[in-house]
This record gives sequence, C-alpha cells and structure tokens, in this order.
Amino acid sequence: MFSDVSVRGGAPLSFAGRPSLSRETAPVPHDRSDGACKDAAPDVEVGYPTKRRILELLDLNAKIVARAPVGIIVYAATGECVLANPGSAAIVGGTVEDVMRHPYTELRFWRETGLLQSARDALATGTTRNESVHVVTAEGQDLWLDCDLVPFSSEGNARLLYIMVDVTARRLAEIELVEAKHEAELASQVKSEFLANMSHEIRTPMTAIMGFTSLLEEAPLESRERDYVAKIKTSAASLLGILNDVLDFSKIEAGRLELEQTAFSLQDVMRSIAVIVGANAALKNLEVVYDMAPDVPDGLTGDPLRLQQILLNLAGNAVKFTTTGEVVLAVRKVASAAPGQITLEFLIRDTGIGIDPQARDRLFHAFSQADASTTRKFGGTGLGLAICSKLVALMGGTITVASVLGRGSEFRFTASFGEAPDAVKPRRAFAGLEGLNVLVIDDNDTARQILVRTCEGFGWRVSTAASGKAGLEALRHAATQPAPLDVLLLDWRMPEMDGLDMLRQAKADPAIPLPLVILMVTISDTGEVRRQAGGIRIDRVLAKPATPSTVFDAVAQLRAGGNALPQLPKPPGMCGRLRGIRLLLVEDNAINQQVALAILERANAEVVAVSNGEAAVNRLRETPTAFDAVLMDVQMPGMSGYEATRLIRCVPGLSALPIIAMTANVMTSDRENSRRAGMNDHLTKPINVEEMFAVLHHWVGGAQDTDLDDEPVDPPLIGLPDALPGLDVRHGVARAVGQPELYRRLLQDVASTHGRDAERIGALLAAGDLKGGLDHVHALKGLAGNLGVNRVSDAAAALESAIRLEDSSQYDGRVGDLSARLREAVESIRLFERMAAKTPPPVSATGDRDAASAVIRSLTEELTCNDTNALLTLERLTPLMGSRAPSLEPLEAAIQALDFEQALVELGRLEPGQGASP
Repeated sequence: MFSDVSVRGGAPLSFAGRPSLSRETAPVPHDRSDGACKDAAPDVEVGYPTKRRILELLDLNAKIVARAPVGIIVYAATGECVLANPGSAAIVGGTVEDVMRHPYTELRFWRETGLLQSARDALATGTTRNESVHVVTAEGQDLWLDCDLVPFSSEGNARLLYIMVDVTARRLAEIELVEAKHEAELASQVKSEFLANMSHEIRTPMTAIMGFTSLLEEAPLESRERDYVAKIKTSAASLLGILNDVLDFSKIEAGRLELEQTAFSLQDVMRSIAVIVGANAALKNLEVVYDMAPDVPDGLTGDPLRLQQILLNLAGNAVKFTTTGEVVLAVRKVASAAPGQITLEFLIRDTGIGIDPQARDRLFHAFSQADASTTRKFGGTGLGLAICSKLVALMGGTITVASVLGRGSEFRFTASFGEAPDAVKPRRAFAGLEGLNVLVIDDNDTARQILVRTCEGFGWRVSTAASGKAGLEALRHAATQPAPLDVLLLDWRMPEMDGLDMLRQAKADPAIPLPLVILMVTISDTGEVRRQAGGIRIDRVLAKPATPSTVFDAVAQLRAGGNALPQLPKPPGMCGRLRGIRLLLVEDNAINQQVALAILERANAEVVAVSNGEAAVNRLRETPTAFDAVLMDVQMPGMSGYEATRLIRCVPGLSALPIIAMTANVMTSDRENSRRAGMNDHLTKPINVEEMFAVLHHWVGGAQDTDLDDEPVDPPLIGLPDALPGLDVRHGVARAVGQPELYRRLLQDVASTHGRDAERIGALLAAGDLKGGLDHVHALKGLAGNLGVNRVSDAAAALESAIRLEDSSQYDGRVGDLSARLREAVESIRLFERMAAKTPPPVSATGDRDAASAVIRSLTEELTCNDTNALLTLERLTPLMGSRAPSLEPLEAAIQALDFEQALVELGRLEPGQGASP
C-alpha cells in the first residue's frame, strides 16, 4: 500500500511497517511540508474507527494517484519535486526517481515551451494555468501534452500541482486528418484543373468544327448535303453535352450542381433524342418506338438539358446492348402534386442482353458496369447511370431497373416538372380531321399497336396490316367499302416486301386507289428513300420514331394541302447580319482565327485580327475610336485576355468599349473572372454563331440585315488531287469551308511560318525550356491536323507525348522525325501551289453559268432517281458549258449505258459555267 508513489525525503510512501491498530487513541496524521506524513500534536487524540477511516482514505488517494493514466507531479515553490507518480515517468520517459531528481527550473522543455513562465505566473497569481505544448524527447519522439498548473498551499508552503495528459495520439490523428483534408482539397483542385484543361482542349477544335459547319450551312447545298450538315451540327452539340456531363459529375459529387428552371417543349427533347439514338439504331436495324400518352403536356418548365441527358444515356445504352428487336421509350403522366406541377414517368425498354441480378445492386454506382467485359466490348466509363441516378434525385424522382438476362431490360424513372403557362394541351380533332379512315402498315407489333392508340386518340378509325403483302390486301378491301381510306401510314423497311415495293405494286393495280401516303423512315434513311422513290407518289416522309405530335402534324398539313416532301429549311443566312460593325478580333489560334474571320466577314462586318493581347492593346492605343467592339480570346500565350482587357480599360476613352470574352472555359468562376477583368460579356467556345450575333447586336446596337440575295458563292477549283505525300487535300479543303483558294493560302502560311518549327522546338528543349517547347509543338499539332497535314500532326503528337513525360531520351529522335515530316509537307505544299496555279481561273458568276448550274441541279436529281430523262437534260446542258469546259462524252456514255452511279461521278467533275461566254 502506497508503494508506487515517491515522495521527497527517502523511500516511497508506505505504511507496511506500521504497528497494529487497537481501540486506543491514535494521533491524527498531518501533511508534512515535504509531502510525507507526520504525527499530529500529541494532545489531539482520535478513536480507532476514525484512524482506520483516515488510513483507508490515504490508501485510496495514493492508489488513485499511482494508477492515474496521467502524469501527476507536485513541486515546491522553489522548484524541487516533492511527489511524482508512475504516469509522469511513463510520459516523459525514465523512472519515477528520474522525475524526482529534476526541479522544474532545470527542465529545458519547460523553458522552451513557456511552461516555466506559466508556472511562475500561476504561483504569483494563485490561478490555474492551462497549456498545450509540443515536446521532443531525447529519443527524438514527438509528444503533445495538455498541462494544468494548479497552485495550492500546504502547511503554509506554496505548492504547484502539475498534471500532464499525453494527447499525442489525438494530435497525430488531427494532423493526419488535416493532411488528408489538404490532400483531398488538392486532389479536388487538380481534378478541377484537369477537367477545365480537358474542356479547353476539346472545345478549341470543336470551335473549328462548329464554325465550319455554320459556314457550310451558308453554301448552296442540296437537300441531302444540308441534312448531313444538320446532323453534324446535332452530333457536335451532343459531343459538347458529353463533355459537360463529365464536368457535371464533378459538380454533382461536390454538391454544386443546380438544375435550371426554364420553359421547354417535351416534343423538342424527344426529337433531339430521335436524331442521335435513331441513327445508331438504324445501323443495327433496330426499331426505336416512342409511346407517349395523349395526356402528357408538351410545354413544361424544368431543365431540358438534364432530362435529355438522362434519356440519351438510358436510350443509348438500350441501343448499345441490343442486337435484334426494339427499343421503346414511353412517357406517362403520373400525378399532379400541386397546381401547376406534374410528375412524369419515363420508361426505356429493350430486347437486349439483360443484366445479371448480382450486378443490378451496383449498377448506379460510379465507375460500375454490369460486367467487366462491358468496357471492352461495348465501351463506356461506367459514369452514365450514376449521373442519371443523381440527376433523377435532383428532379425529385426515383429510378429503378428490372431485367431478365438474355431477354432485355426496363429502366423507369420519375421526374417532377412545372407546366409552362402556355403549355400545349393534348391535341384534339378539328374541322376536316374528324373521323379519318387510316390504314397502318408496319411489321413491328409494338410500333403498330402504338400507332393505333395514337390515331384512335385523335378520334380516327384505324385498320392495320403487318406486312406489305397484307397491306395490299387491306388496300383492295378498303376500295370496296363505302368510306374510302383517307391516310396510309406505311413503314418502309419490312421483310419480303418493303414499303416502296408495296407502293409500286399498288400503283400498278387499277383496283387500288391510294389515299394520302405517309412513308415512315428513320432519319438516316431519308436520303436513301429519295433515291429509290423515283416514279412513286409519296405525299410525306415521317421520321421515326414518331410522336403523337409529329403524326398529327403530318396528317394535318397534308389535309390542308401542305408540301408533300418538304425540304430541310435553310437556316438563317449570315450575309449582312453585322453590316457596318467594326470589330477587333483577338485570337492566337490560327485556325480559329480563320474560322472567325470567315464568319464575321461573311456577315459583312469590318474585321481586324491580331494574334495576342499585347497587339490588341497597342492597336487600341493607336486607334482608340476605330472599333465598335472587341472579341477577346482569354487563354493566350504572353499577355492573357484578362490582362489585355485591364490595360485597355486604362486607355482614355475605352472604358465603355464592349469587350466580349471568347473562351473554352465554362465554369461559373470563369464568367466571374471575365466580369472582374472588365469584360462586358462571355461567349463559350465552340462559338454559337447566332449567339455571337445576338451578343454583338446587344452591345453595339443596329438592325440586322438578313438579305441573303447578296450571299457570295465561292467558286471551287478543279484539277487538284485528293492527296499528296503527307497532305490530305480533300480533308483540308473541307476544313477551309470548301474553298481551295483559302486552303492554298493557309498552306502557304504553314510552309512559310512553320516550316522550321522542328529546329525551333529542338532549340527550346536543348535549353531546358520544356514549357516553350510544349506550347510550340501543341500548336503545330492542332494546326497541322486541322489542315490535313496528317504526318506532321502525328509526329508533333509523338513529340508532345515525350515532352509531357519528360523523357529526354526521345527528344532528338522525335524532333528529327518531325523535321523530316515538315520537309515532306513543305514539298507537297509547293507542289500543290504549282498545280493550283495551272488550274483555269473561275468564270464570272453571271450569264450562262447560272443557267448551267440550274440544269446541273436538275440533272443531279434525275440521275439520283435513275430517271432516263437525264439524256434529254444533258442535251440542254451542252451548249451552256462553253468551249473550255471538259468533255461531256464520259457523262453521256455513262447515261446511255444506264450507269447512273458513274454518271453522278462524271457530273461531279464539272464546274458549272466553266468556259461560258461572259
């Protein structure tokens, strides 16, 4: 008892040798100044029970001190240690005796950590002090201690109770937590920077793609080519959507994604999905069917892009994992939770491979897929369904899946929307459309049943047939009935007898009077139908998958005398849209600058282009009143767009000059950075032409001149090869808006400006300037790739990879390869220039050229439809071509041989009006 607690004055505190207790009186023990016990004055006597109780309490206190998991030390005011427990020795190291030997005035860590001063302050003021200190032991171990310094008095002597708690484990955990948090924040920052850089790298070439597409829309295209351009534009927008999805996943994980609330048309969303998903389904010969309930409103408020994102992902997966059969996308109205609110249920069902039951539980987890082989066989990142799940939750809904392995899957999700104030109500029959007799011919049971429900929902009487042969019988039967057929909804692709074959047989049968014919085809098949439909009456082509709205509109327009085969509308032209507006274009990327110049000049703007921020500042200082607005790229080498804008704002008279940012950076913070730098507006690359025009008119003012009659037509050059060594001419001309002369000028710039880039890059690398070398090779890679200088682009990409890896062992070899490819490209460019110089100059776009162009368009249509009237049309073309025109004999021979495909090839080699008399 008491043997574990040491006190100054000898052996540990102990009562092991005390005399046996009796009922006689005994002295009351008192504290001694040195911490041991001494007998009380002999005149104070206590009885045996009291003495026993006192001894028990002393024993209890001693055990508490000895067993306490903290350090307990008592010091005299002079510094000597008068009591120490084992806990103190365990914390600071050594034995209890070691602790007792050292006054606190001699302890170095007391001086270094401020404990010494705190102890003196505690004794001087009589108040308890609390300190947290960090100590490094003699063995180099880190200790964190929470210390209490408690002054007290014993027998008139000042004492200091020192209690220390070892909190090292807790502090280490806190440090690890702080470090882990810092690492997580750093990783998040790195991820955000990576996503921002990736976004910028993708958006930069996308600017060229979408810009050239907008310029192609201005060209005199035939319907089929205009359809291709529209699909390129739609697909490019989809690619941007995918890029935004990746960025959104980061926002979702960080809880920063917010849904928009804007009015939109559900039909428009469904049409966009049909364009993208329908094209992929057509390649696999799959039937995509829309099943929209008639009470589903068209006008909604919500986030249409997020809804489209969910539907595209689910429908795209359905097509991807289905080899035969169909994909059904259904929409139902579930409930109206409150006035003006509506909940819709969307269903996507396929007949594909299905999902293993064990995989369903993890299906909506990020980076998870139904099977490890999915990534290799079908592609994908495993992010799509996780994003869908989170977006559905943000829309106030839930998502579920049911699947049978080998038979298909069914995804369902609900989402809440507001009804737009001008919501389109379910369509109702009106004058002229009541009680129509409709025949539906479609081999797909699901599609046929849905069309029947749709038509019956409009109050029409419907009969059906499941094949072309059965359809002919149904037409013959209908001809014998008192009420004739009003409309025929006919699928094109059917086994044995397709829709066109059925119409040919019906046309040849005098017993079959054909009603209005609506041929249903996938969007990607419209061009093929037009080629095969020569001599067949088709009143309208309806794109599949059809919605109730598109079916109703097609019938209503035909009954009202609408155009049977409507051409794709030409989008609003550019010519004159910016007439009179003076612009300074600041863009460092040569290709993007060329695209922007072509668009702005096509819109009749007066444009001056510079390649960096410093040049822009200097130009505006020299001529501060020369421009109405500035289009400013943000990320440029040297002086950035932000810095240039700040300097421009300091130029007298330019504080109000509209400066519009053009950047591939899309974060909200990027827009805020533009605003803080002094920019008026923010355009995101790829630039939307209509948005750019609207922004410029907003800040500059003026009315838009949309007269398209002045639209220039760029004459093509002929006699040029499709390719030369290292040079894809066809690709490059297409990149140059179809203008060989523009392409030639761009190639000249490559040869003169970049011909010795390999030597420049090599010198930068030799000097250790990796960033400079990386910037040069990255710019060369993009420029060469955009102009079809593919071998240079590939060599630059290989060198760029080596620089990013800092693999100096590859530098010399990669630079040498790039130098060889550049020499090859320069030789091919010189050859291209010589060949272009020998090409006859284009003729004026007046007189016989116009007549020849019109005849060639007619001839093209006839050859496409395999029409033998092409020979008569050719006779009209011959006198219009002029004496310098290529011989028409190959074209005439192909037509006489009924080789219409070769005839189209020969016709494509002609330049309308070449050699025509002025």
